[in-house]
Amino acid sequence: MSHAGLAPDTPVPPGTRFNERYEVLEEIGRGGMGIVYLGRDTRLDRKVAIKVLPEAFSTDDEIIARFDREARAMAVLDHPNVVPVYDTGRQGHFNYFVMKFLDGHTVAERLEDYRADKGTLYTPEEVRQIIMQACRGLGHAHKKGMVHRDVKPGNIMVGPEGHVTIMDFGIVKAPVGGEALTRTGIVFGTPEYMAPEQAQGEGDPRPESDLYSLGVVAYEMLTGDPPFDGSTPFSLVIKHIKEPPPPLVERRPELDEAFQDVIFTALAKDPGERFPDAEAMRVALESLALRNRGVSLPPSLITGEMLRQSGSAEIPMRGTDGHRIIHTSSPAMPAVRPPTPAPAPAPATPTGPRRRPPPPVAVVRNGPRGAADDGPAVLEDRAGYYKRLVTRDPEAEHRRQQRRVLLIAGVIVALALVAAGIALFSAPVDPPPPADAPGSP
Repeated sequence: MSHAGLAPDTPVPPGTRFNERYEVLEEIGRGGMGIVYLGRDTRLDRKVAIKVLPEAFSTDDEIIARFDREARAMAVLDHPNVVPVYDTGRQGHFNYFVMKFLDGHTVAERLEDYRADKGTLYTPEEVRQIIMQACRGLGHAHKKGMVHRDVKPGNIMVGPEGHVTIMDFGIVKAPVGGEALTRTGIVFGTPEYMAPEQAQGEGDPRPESDLYSLGVVAYEMLTGDPPFDGSTPFSLVIKHIKEPPPPLVERRPELDEAFQDVIFTALAKDPGERFPDAEAMRVALESLALRNRGVSLPPSLITGEMLRQSGSAEIPMRGTDGHRIIHTSSPAMPAVRPPTPAPAPAPATPTGPRRRPPPPVAVVRNGPRGAADDGPAVLEDRAGYYKRLVTRDPEAEHRRQQRRVLLIAGVIVALALVAAGIALFSAPVDPPPPADAPGSP
């Protein structure tokens, strides 16, 4: 983890016990809101993670309040994909809380191994499985009225069996009515993964911002790099606000365009163009397993039983790089598939029958603002929609270039004619010779 934002501080020495119960063994990570130690619960004889607020912050009431809020928020979030909190307390100048110790590696560590040529890049199926589980954890937090605000690879832990856990709720937005701990002019989050509205400080934090950050994480897992880079945080923020992400299918040609559409829906600049909630994003990802097996259904018709029959069971395997990976089994589809309504006959036109549109892809778009509780989300057939936003058609580009050349040539010819006309009419005219006077020889 990064040491950024953490004041220098003397580490808690190994052997220290908090509350005469939790023994510090060794430091295992640092972040903006504390130092994390591997510890042992001497009463239950199990490993734990102990997060300690550095002593340098022991007199900063705002940081202490935010640290305590993180512990309370995580204690409220009772979900398999969110790290659980066991205990909290203060001893001397140290504030601490005790969490479940998670064995495994963060997504950031896996990406660092890849960049150092020590590991492999994530497969699309690994990305799909990990992001689906992250959606479950974030969706649970959002239902509790909490927004993470710092979703990034370092905060996503993948266990040995492929289980995903969301960590580090240090800058979580509290539920409505909770205390406000943000200072005027300060934006919380990590620039590489920050949603446009979050970077601009537009209103209260919102769940859609977490989904944008999760889309950035998915993009980086597939390519090894975030969609945007910059020499300064400001340049990064500007790109998130104004520039479309480079097409994924150019970096990963084997990637299904429907998968790209799901990720680019999460990366929409306008929060209203993203998924309405984390569950909608999870369903869109889950339905890709059915789509790849010839079943094309809107998310509202997909059931867990259908996914199990289609072979989307999570099976842990160990990759050549030593990391645990997840893949999907591929049994034959059952003979009887879920019934789908018969398509209406295409109306005839003077030029022949209308072409049937492609089958719908499970991409969910938010309905009208304020209608989130009035019914299901609106489904749209948008296969390739976001790819077309960022990928130029070569033929169309050639035609546009020809038009530009013709336009420029026409302007040049017109200017030349105007200049010739001006030169012609402005040239001096010699006066006629005087006529001979009468009577002259």
